[in-house]
Amino acid sequence: GSTTETFITGGYAIEIVSGTEAVIHQFNNQTFELKSPFPNPVANQAEIRFITGESDDIMFRIYNLLGKQVYFREIRATKGVNSIEINTTDLPEGIYMYSINNKEKLLTKRMIVAN
Repeated sequence: GSTTETFITGGYAIEIVSGTEAVIHQFNNQTFELKSPFPNPVANQAEIRFITGESDDIMFRIYNLLGKQVYFREIRATKGVNSIEINTTDLPEGIYMYSINNKEKLLTKRMIVAN
């Protein structure tokens, strides 16, 4: 597996993945971004990252295409890059929508589960 280190300094989050790849995210206290799952399609386990400009309580939900909520988790997010690990082995294969909500913004993306 890969190891990721995140450093936060003056409005930037710098992620170093396995010591060879670096990603720089610029953010301020209004930043709220949702990233695509890794991997996608998802096989059993996925990591979903999001960036928030301040520490906050985040509601994370997964819905099937009929709009039924199939997963819910409340997360205490910290300023910068946050990661959610989800196990999809109990979900039937198909397309799902996932969202994060910080009480001000709702962000949604799509993922494919192919267990």
